[in-house]
Amino acid sequence: AGPDFELLKKIIHEHTIEHKCKIPEENELVIHLRLGDIFQKSKYEKLRVKRLKKSVDRLFRKDNILNSNPEMIKKITIVTALHYGANEVNGKHFYTKHSYNQNLSFLSNFEERINARGFELNLISNENTDLDLCYMANSKYFVKGCSNFSHIIAKCMSDDAQIMNYTYR
Repeated sequence: AGPDFELLKKIIHEHTIEHKCKIPEENELVIHLRLGDIFQKSKYEKLRVKRLKKSVDRLFRKDNILNSNPEMIKKITIVTALHYGANEVNGKHFYTKHSYNQNLSFLSNFEERINARGFELNLISNENTDLDLCYMANSKYFVKGCSNFSHIIAKCMSDDAQIMNYTYR
């Protein structure tokens, strides 16, 4: 049998209440962005970044939520982490100053585009991943990112949540 998402959904709900986790507002669009070591110099990572940028562009097309029903959304929040995995052989992380700067540049550009639509961009990035998980899983409007984490979150959201894909897989 596969993962029991209904059980996980229940655990997230109980954890959110028990720990008084902050949750999104009713009219808040929550976007999950997986950032960090994606901005590397390898051909594979450059392709992932190209796809990420193309996918983010889809968020701003006329037929998407930011334009199709602007009265519905009053707040936009990105939940992200600058995640840098490690090489399993030598234990060194894939962090570079160049990659870090690329991430900041990407986020700055994203914020400019959101601001141009009349929204303020809010950013959430907790050291405790449970807080990010609970925040995203409790959103009413959610844009999935490119990770399995986003897939799991989408499976644990309420039945009336609107889940949008912009993933680049």
